[in-house]
Amino acid sequence: MGVKLDLSFQDLLKSNSTILFDGGFGSELIKRGLEPGKVPDILNIENPDVITEIHKSYYDAGSDMCQTNT
Repeated sequence: MGVKLDLSFQDLLKSNSTILFDGGFGSELIKRGLEPGKVPDILNIENPDVITEIHKSYYDAGSDMCQTNT
């Protein structure tokens, strides 16, 4: 999933605007079925669609940036 940015990261920082990041990733993975004791990173390989879905939900909610699931 690629997202075209209107501003570079440096331009965003210089704009003095509030920058919204994503929220809790682990809690979203648990809601979507991450089994206790399972390393969250494995979902990047086993179920990448759920990772994309979480990132998309944060962007849809207004986040400017999301961290990776690593």
